[in-house]
Amino acid sequence: MVEGLEKYFQLMYTDRMDITTTQEVSQGDATNNAYPATPQQTDVHCRISFPKKDTRDTAGKEREKVELKPVIFCDPGIVVKPGDKIAIRRCKKDGTVYATLSGLAVKAAKPNVWVNHQEFELDVSGDA
Repeated sequence: MVEGLEKYFQLMYTDRMDITTTQEVSQGDATNNAYPATPQQTDVHCRISFPKKDTRDTAGKEREKVELKPVIFCDPGIVVKPGDKIAIRRCKKDGTVYATLSGLAVKAAKPNVWVNHQEFELDVSGDA
């Protein structure tokens, strides 16, 4: 990170995320990839950004399909791989969690890494 700017970027990272990467699991003669029960990286400081609002009309509908691709910003030293399972806690300034969100780091591309930060898209899908 650019020396001297690190403390300013840390101020922006008010959210926290847990990162779970697939691991090879042997089952008899077969080897498969699976997510372990416990994340390998926890309480990672980050910031979530929603580049556009969901504009779907949900009035009068019991369920609506959710498909969001928010952008996650974090320190460039954090290892994030395409397909990683990400669980994010949105936090107030005092650390109180007020919302949670989970999804997969978009598989189509690796994170964009700069000197002072990195960013990646989170693929969030499910029912609202």
